[in-house]
Amino acid sequence: MRTRLLSWLVCLPLWLSAQTKEWAPIGAKWYYNWQELDFYELHSYIEYIVVKDTIVQNLPAKFVLKKAVNYNGNIENETSLLIREDNQKVFWFNQNNNSFSLIYDFSLEKGDTLMTPIEIVGCDSVSPIIVDSVTFIKVGNTILKKQYLSYTAYNSHFIGRDYTFTYELIEKIGSEFDFLYIPSTLIEDRFAYSGLRCYIDQEITYHTLWWLERFGTASCDTIINTSIIKHSLPVEIKVFPNPFESFVTIVSQQPLNQIDLYSVMGHKINSYPCYKQCKITLNLSAYNSGIYFLQIYSNTINFKLKILKK
Repeated sequence: MRTRLLSWLVCLPLWLSAQTKEWAPIGAKWYYNWQELDFYELHSYIEYIVVKDTIVQNLPAKFVLKKAVNYNGNIENETSLLIREDNQKVFWFNQNNNSFSLIYDFSLEKGDTLMTPIEIVGCDSVSPIIVDSVTFIKVGNTILKKQYLSYTAYNSHFIGRDYTFTYELIEKIGSEFDFLYIPSTLIEDRFAYSGLRCYIDQEITYHTLWWLERFGTASCDTIINTSIIKHSLPVEIKVFPNPFESFVTIVSQQPLNQIDLYSVMGHKINSYPCYKQCKITLNLSAYNSGIYFLQIYSNTINFKLKILKK
C-alpha cells in the first residue's frame, strides 16, 4: 500500500500537467488596470472578452473584443483581435505580417525554449527564452500550470551591461503583465500599474495579488476614484523641496498620526511616526529617481501627495 501511494504521489505532477485547459473559452474575460497618475488614485480598466468562434485563414480562431473604459465610466474605444490555440500553444493574429504569431506554449517544461520572437531594442543581441521552472497553482477546484521564464539582453544600452528579464505565464490566463505579452529588450519605466486585475470564465475566477491586497473581491470592472479624499496640502502642512534630490521634509503645525511612503506601483515602502507639532526629514537618497507618494494621516485628515525624486 505504501509503495502504491508513493508511486501515485510521484506521478501526480505528470497527471496534473496532462490535464490541459481550454484557452479563451467563449465568454472568458480579462480585466487589466488602467491607472492615471495624480495626487489621488484613479483606476479604470481595459476589458478583453471572448465573443465568438471564427475561422481565419482556414484555421479555427476566437474573436476577442477589447474595450477601454475611462475614469468617468464611459467607453473610450473598442477594438478587436484574433487568437487561436493549437495543442497548448496560443497564437495571436498579427496584421502586420498577416499571420498568426506564437505568444504562449503551455506544453513546455523546465529547460525548454519558448520559440517566439523578441523585440530587440537597445542591445547587441538577446538569448532565447528559457523556462526556468514550472509549478502548479490551485484556483478554486482547478489546477493550473505556471511557467517561470527568462531571457537576457546582452550589452543593454539602457544600463550598460547585460540585463535579464523574467516573467510568468499561467495556463488559461497568460501573462499578468499584458494580455498579449510580447517579450522585448526595452526597459520600461511603468509609473502606473497596468497589469491584470482578474480573469473570469465559467470554471474559475482568478484575482491577482495586486487587486486582492487593495480592493479585495470587489467586482473586476470597478472604477476606483479617490478624488473625494483631500489631495491639496492643508495650510498647516508643508512638504519641501518637491522635486527633491535626496531629502524631503514634512512640517506640520498640527499633530499627525503617521506618514506612509509608497512607490508609484502602490507598494508601501516605509512608515514614519510624526507626533505633536511634527517636523521630519526623510532620507530617500537610496531610492531610484522617479515618482513616489506620501500618504499623510491625522485624526482629521487623510490625503495623498505625489513627490518626485530627481
